[in-house]
Amino acid sequence: MRVSSQLSWIQRVASRFLARSHVTHVVSILLVFVPLRVFVSLRGGIVPSGDGVVVAGVQLGRVWLGETTLGQLFSDGGVPTVFLRERMTQLFYPLLISLQGPIGWSIETHLFVLNTALGVCLIVGSYYTALRLGNKAYAFLAAFLMCSLTPLYWIARFGIVDNLFYAMIPLFGLSVINWYQKKTRRSLTLMLFGFIAFAFTRPEALLAVLAVASVLAWDFLRRYWSRRVLLGGAFLTLGTVCAVAIVALNSAPVLMLPVTFQDRDDAAIVINASDFDPAIHVRASSPEVRELLCWTRETDRCGVPPSFQGVLLSRSHMAIGLSMSSRTLLNPQAPWPTGEKDRLEVLYGKLMGNGLFQGLSSQENNYLQSTDAIAIIRSNPLWYLLKIPIRGLALLFPWTYQPWSLRHVLYEAVYTIFIITGLVLLVRRGSPSISRLVLIAIPLSIWLFLSVYGIDNDLKNRNGMLVGLNLIAPLGYFLASRPRRISPESDSEQWLRT
Repeated sequence: MRVSSQLSWIQRVASRFLARSHVTHVVSILLVFVPLRVFVSLRGGIVPSGDGVVVAGVQLGRVWLGETTLGQLFSDGGVPTVFLRERMTQLFYPLLISLQGPIGWSIETHLFVLNTALGVCLIVGSYYTALRLGNKAYAFLAAFLMCSLTPLYWIARFGIVDNLFYAMIPLFGLSVINWYQKKTRRSLTLMLFGFIAFAFTRPEALLAVLAVASVLAWDFLRRYWSRRVLLGGAFLTLGTVCAVAIVALNSAPVLMLPVTFQDRDDAAIVINASDFDPAIHVRASSPEVRELLCWTRETDRCGVPPSFQGVLLSRSHMAIGLSMSSRTLLNPQAPWPTGEKDRLEVLYGKLMGNGLFQGLSSQENNYLQSTDAIAIIRSNPLWYLLKIPIRGLALLFPWTYQPWSLRHVLYEAVYTIFIITGLVLLVRRGSPSISRLVLIAIPLSIWLFLSVYGIDNDLKNRNGMLVGLNLIAPLGYFLASRPRRISPESDSEQWLRT
């Protein structure tokens, strides 16, 4: 009796709360999310570093102040140059960091304010995006689930692009849904800005943009062509892209490096860089070998073919992705350097130059990793393809194999089972509306990208997929079950009985 009375009291309180305005719901969530995020950031301290993003942002800020020019920034060969050349798909976050220069406060203060503002955008965008598809209860649940993602708290301490990527996912979905529901010039402008801004957050955002654009193109073309023609065109396009990628990767040339010996200045021996191992580089530091050098100085990419393929395979993201996808599977967390990805970093890190010898440059090292990975894929392509669905399941249920604590395992189990169950209910109960397909396309494209790319050491890249799932998966719990279709046979049998 006491339990039922308490449940009825909770139901009345929840009903009164849900009956309040949208602003009340958003503010109540922010009053919990923002203080916790601020507390974690201040307790651990702001870390103004992360893959060269902060350095690139600070240097871009000097451009705003007139202390340097873009031409000088791209020609100095420093960290900002490498970042802007190899990670143009992550340019939006450094541009936001660059505002620190005109404002004038410290970089730590700027990162603290910027990441806190992005966290607020994440919660507000999640609530109003979910509100476009359901009622206030669903919108509140979607925003509350964002607060339950523990990585969103500790990541606010660092100047990394993931802060912007997570915040842009609901905002991008909201801009597309707003345009679809209200086809005005203003909504079109916001949607186009959302496409461009989201594409420059992380590499997997490009795939999400392509998936959403495909959904919108399907909705437009189905008015003129049948579903069979559209499916045939989609499979033909996919097959063509896969065939071109296979041909391009199979035609990868071998990386060759000339080595000049001290006692034979007039001669040079060209060796295959794929045959390098740490022992060779130990010998390279001995007096018998003067230096490791390249003869293709005019290309500025020693040992890397001056072609589109050479430029592509010498990029860091391409090298890491090919290495992880070909040489690792689940990559469980382990003390450094015993993890699968850690061993790869140690192996190829020994080939980089140091004070004892002139080793491979970063572009040469990346190109070597890519060509080695392509050789492994060629040797066993079936196993390479089988690892993709295995990684996909591991990304959804990492608590089944990660060496986590019992509390962490229970939290992950409850959370992932709740999300996946809601997604299954959505598929069974929901109709394929464009608004729902847009929000489904975002996390599924990120999930596909990570399943192919590989699982990172700390599962940080998985958080973007979870942010997208939080927006759409809980909707399955709020949809009514579809009525059962009664077959004509059962109709006739019932009529005969009456």
